[in-house]
Amino acid sequence: MAFHGSRIRWSPSRCAILAPAERLATIRRAVIEVSGHDRTLRQVERALEAAWPELDTDAPLAFEFEERSVGRRDELRDRLKRVLHLRARLARIAPAVLAPPIYPPTLASQVADRLRERLRIVARHEAASIQADVFRDTYDMCGQRASDFMLARTGHRLEWVIIVLLAAQLLLWGFEYLTMASG
Repeated sequence: MAFHGSRIRWSPSRCAILAPAERLATIRRAVIEVSGHDRTLRQVERALEAAWPELDTDAPLAFEFEERSVGRRDELRDRLKRVLHLRARLARIAPAVLAPPIYPPTLASQVADRLRERLRIVARHEAASIQADVFRDTYDMCGQRASDFMLARTGHRLEWVIIVLLAAQLLLWGFEYLTMASG
């Protein structure tokens, strides 16, 4: 990029800035800031891409949770935690990534805006946010189904205990009635 007598060559791992000495620090700060946001975004994108196969496996549990699925509750909880962590990372960089251009523009803001534009950071952030929402919604539904199942299972056990106690009480009353009638 060429900017007001300055030249910037950027890649995810390296950056070269050729600029007058009075502008170098300003440009360097802008490049470092955008590079940090780009690095965070790349890490989130890689994590989401790697998690799609797990989501495909877990998605049926968002509809129906069964006894054989109980052992997967810890996995689902960990995956939800990871998704929430990724959402938090996206939320942390959102104010800088989605901020409107500064007016009047400064050299630093122009460099940052141009880099964000070239790296498509805004579009990538929005796409990653949408994907993370899909993950969060799916794991929220899985958690809700698991919770409903566990509550229902506990309720069924309690109902059986009550039934057994009532049956025992009826037997005792019957035994008491028979002993009183024969005596």
